[in-house]
Amino acid sequence: MASGPASTPAGGLVVPGPPAARAPAGAGAGSGAGPGEGGGAGGRAGAVEARGAAVVDARGREPGRVVPEGAAGGAAAAAAGAAAPAGARAATGDAAPAGEAAANRERVPGSGGLRVSVEGPGGGAADLFAEGVAAQRAGKLMQALQLYLRALEADPGNPAILNNLGGVYRALGDNARARDAYRRALQLEPGYAPAWNNLGVVLAALGEHQQAISAFQEALRLDPKNAAARVNLAIRYQGLGLLDRAREQVEQALRDAPLLPEAHYALAQILEAEGDRAGAVRHYALFLETAAGGFPELEARVRAHLEALRSAPGR
Repeated sequence: MASGPASTPAGGLVVPGPPAARAPAGAGAGSGAGPGEGGGAGGRAGAVEARGAAVVDARGREPGRVVPEGAAGGAAAAAAGAAAPAGARAATGDAAPAGEAAANRERVPGSGGLRVSVEGPGGGAADLFAEGVAAQRAGKLMQALQLYLRALEADPGNPAILNNLGGVYRALGDNARARDAYRRALQLEPGYAPAWNNLGVVLAALGEHQQAISAFQEALRLDPKNAAARVNLAIRYQGLGLLDRAREQVEQALRDAPLLPEAHYALAQILEAEGDRAGAVRHYALFLETAAGGFPELEARVRAHLEALRSAPGR
């Protein structure tokens, strides 16, 4: 059987954003997420990063107009920082997934699918935070890093700053520091579901798959409608060969967020692995429809793969 296209659009849905309880007065908490990690043709779908609060949202457009992880939905890694993975849009696109406010979640370019918080601290830290989000959105990661670090000095107990900081570290390829930032955010706010999803994305990238699964499960315990975390959990199950569990998670994600490109992509890969070529073709096509240009490179690979599937003997 032909192998599927490269891994999921976002490389992990990452969700940024501070928890509502911690958001400054007048600011709405939110979370972002991004698609799974990228990979070569035939690779497994990547994680989807969760989304966070508003901008301090660090992502670019999200595919499917539905906020994933991490993602503001992106193809594979953009959302990691506060932006969606390069060339990928947040899974949320213009519309946030069920239960999430689109305005609060965004992907940042080059973030790898992680979502960043758009709402943050008050006072001087708030200005630094807003500037950091703007820099992250513009892909100026080193500038965003310095701004978030300064904001953290001014407000060391703010989990939203740490969430976005983790996104920047991931976008810069420093998954260990990203992991530490998310863990610090969770020490401050254990019920911060987007940070659990983002932590899971980073743990998976570090090869700590069982811990990643636990992180995604905790994100879903806290927020059962978190489609990004559900897709990320499905990706981990798929990697373990647990296709029934993986399909169950993705199908639920699509019931909650039917326009999430990363979910269609993940389901297509699972169906193809199960030998359901017609189902795989249908969901690869739906991925292209909902992504709508949000994951240029991945979409090109999927189109080529679709053509091969449709022309293969025995269809």
